[in-house]
Formats: sequence, structure tokens, C-alpha cells
Amino acid sequence: MNVKATVAALAGCLLAGAPAAQAQFSYAIENGTNIIISRYTGNGGAVTIPSVLDNLPVGTIGGVSFSNCVNVTSVTIPSSVTSIAGLAFLSCSGLTNVSIPGSVMSIGSGAFQYCGSLPSVTIPEGVTSIGSFAFNYCSNLASVTIPASVTNIAQQAFAAAGLTAITVDGQNAFYSVLNGVLMNKSQSTLVQYPGGVGGSYTIPGGVTTIAEYAFAYCGGLAGVTIPDGVASIGQGAFYECSNLASVTIPASVTNIGVLAFSASGLTAILVNGQNSYYSSLNGVLMDQSQDTLLQYPGGLGGSYLIPGGVATIAEYAFANCSNLTNIVISGGVTNIEGRAFEYCPSLASLFFMGNAPTVASATFLGDNLTAYYLPGATGWSLFFGFSPNMPALLWNPLIQTAGGSFGIISNQFGFNVTGTTNIPIKVEACTNLASPVWTPLATLTLTNGLVCFGDSQWTNYPGRFYRISSP
Repeated sequence: MNVKATVAALAGCLLAGAPAAQAQFSYAIENGTNIIISRYTGNGGAVTIPSVLDNLPVGTIGGVSFSNCVNVTSVTIPSSVTSIAGLAFLSCSGLTNVSIPGSVMSIGSGAFQYCGSLPSVTIPEGVTSIGSFAFNYCSNLASVTIPASVTNIAQQAFAAAGLTAITVDGQNAFYSVLNGVLMNKSQSTLVQYPGGVGGSYTIPGGVTTIAEYAFAYCGGLAGVTIPDGVASIGQGAFYECSNLASVTIPASVTNIGVLAFSASGLTAILVNGQNSYYSSLNGVLMDQSQDTLLQYPGGLGGSYLIPGGVATIAEYAFANCSNLTNIVISGGVTNIEGRAFEYCPSLASLFFMGNAPTVASATFLGDNLTAYYLPGATGWSLFFGFSPNMPALLWNPLIQTAGGSFGIISNQFGFNVTGTTNIPIKVEACTNLASPVWTPLATLTLTNGLVCFGDSQWTNYPGRFYRISSP
């Protein structure tokens, strides 16, 4: 590219009786033969891109050339254009119509991403490639037709769109459609489920692969049946399916990609007992040996105790679990993989029962939490400050039985608890140590290293025992 210019072009000036609309463009000349539109600087409305500028054909709508042009309502692209580059019309929220000519061969990644008002699009014969996120978050996009010429549709090309059906030309050699769902030609791979369809769905027999992000952002999907025969569930396959409450992994599945069920509404991930690769423990996805925690159901909140026997918390295992508040990590955990806890906004604390594990980079990205470790545990001097938003504190509360604070005071049975400043504790009680049922009484913080506890209900029991645990 060696020449840049700005031109005011009259759109629609050759249409008899039509009012002229001025549109401004910055552009560059490529190899002396072709114009690339680099930026639209007009006022919006209906825009017609000229076919010739500076006596050269306009061949490419450049990357971000119309991005965030919220006042543009329609765009007519001339037949000289062969390529719409990535992010070309990103966040054109007022765009309701776009005319793509048959000369266009490729639609780049994110080309129409976040064009929320676009109701439909016709992809002309001649387009061979549709990039990732090309129509991502086009929430009003109800229908799309894939012509015979398309040979490649990248992941999430139509994710988070409002599609109720996808249509594919019967002559297409690479893709097909079954009941409105995009498949590969042999229908062994489910490529894209229409995001605007709700309710429950049974994946057809014959499907062996659920493609990456195939159901991602399908907020209305309430249930899915995965048939035996499916071997692979791709990365992010059910990402952010907020109404999906449960899923069962059949015996045939041998591969589940990271983030497959992340940010979903799942309260349980179940696995067929005949599966040789995966298992489920209390609704949590594990490997077969149950020494690796793979995926925590994103719809669960509150607290979670990682079971003994787990040695590795896998990549993205808790990512995007927005309602999880604290986790107790058993002493056997020695390895936490990258991004395992990223973007858990409600997660306030991790209680480690053993030595400091090995932690990968970006494990706690986007979090603001505190790690607590027990007296005698090793490795925490190095762990301290691992993340700027995650200090590591010694958790060492002790009930003080000496002095005037222990016993009956003002009709309450009470005691002081001391320890590291600002560590949290939970006081629990039971009435029978032989068969204990511990009832939580209070959650407290050791402000300045001290907190006073009092039980006003102690006279209601013939005997009561107390203990301190992590919240």
C-alpha cells in the first residue's frame, strides 16, 4: 500500500430520481492496482460503496473500516469487491440491511460481529470462506443461507446470533443441514446449532463429533441428549448455555475439550458408568481415575470441597463459575493448571489443606480472592503474592480457654478466638460427638487477630460441643 487519500463519493448518483447521499472514505492503493477501503467517515444512513476510486477498482472492504458506525443503516457493496476483511462492520448496531455481491469470495473474522439489528443476510454464490465470529452476536439475525460455493465456516461464525434455522444449498460439497442445524456433508459432525431455538434437543444418531462452540451462547437451550456414538465434544461446545441444567456424557465419548460446559447453567454433569475415559463425582466431571478435576458445573454456587484423591485441577476447571464463593482444596492437590479459576467474580477464598501446589500462569485471571494455608504447610513463601489480587495468609485460629473470656458471660456461653489478622472462621456446634451433626452458628472475621463468640442458645441443650472450620 503506497497511497492514502480521502474522497467524497456520491452514493446512488446514477439512480434516476434518487436523492444523492454523500459518503466519505479513507482508502489505500494496493500494488498500484486495487483500492482498499480503510475507513468510512460519513454521517451514516444508507451507504453505497463506490466501485471505483482514484481510477482503480475497489477490491476490499478493509478491517474495522466501518467499525462502530452506529448510524449506518444499510450498505450496498459493489461487484468489484472480492473480500470483506475481519471486523469490517464490527458493532454497526444500526445496520439493518447489507447487500453482498457475488464477487465476494471471503467474509473475514468478526466482519459483522455485534451487528445486533441485522435481521437476515444472503451469502452469495462465490463466497468460499466465512471467518470465525463473522456474524457473532447478531441477535436479530433470524435466518441465513449457505451457498454451494462455501468450503470453510470457521468456529463461532454464527454463535450468539438469533438464528432459528440455517439453510444450506443442496449442491454444497462440504456442508448440509438437518432440521435447521448445520452439519458437515456426511452429517457426522454437528457444526452449529441455531442460537435462537430453545427447548430441548436430541442430537441425531450418526453424529460422532460436536464441533467447537457448536451450541455456545444458546441461552434458550434447556436440555440436550447426546447419543451413544458421539466420540468428541469440542472446546466450548456448550459454553454459556445459561438454561442448560444437566447433561449426560455417553460411554462412547473419548474427548471433551476445555470450556465445553463453562459458564453454563449446569448443576450436574453426569457420565455413563461404562465410559472408559471420564467419570462424575457428585455431578462434577472427572477423569476416569478421579485424580483430575476437569469441569465444575457452572450453575452451582456456594462452597465446594475438592475431594481427597484429586491431584490436578485442570485448565479452566472452574472458569466463569460466577456464583461460587469459596473452595476447600484437599491436601493431595499438587498441580493447578492455567486459567483454572479465571473470572469467578464471587469467589472470595481458597482454603488449602496441604502444601502449596504448582500453579500455572493466569490461573486466577480476573479474580479478587485470598488463599489460606495451614500451619506446617510448605511452599507458601513463594506462593505469597503469586497474584496481585490474591494474598496468601496463614489460617491458624485458636479457641482461648484461659482467662475471663471463656465460659458464661451475660447469659451466653462464649470464648475468644485468636489468629492471623482478618482470617475468616465458621463456628459450628453439635450435641453428640459419637454421631456428630455439626450446625453452623456464626461466620466471623478475626479483626486485628481477635474475635469474641457468644452462644445465647446454649441453655437449650443438655450439652453442646464447639469447633472452628473454614467458611
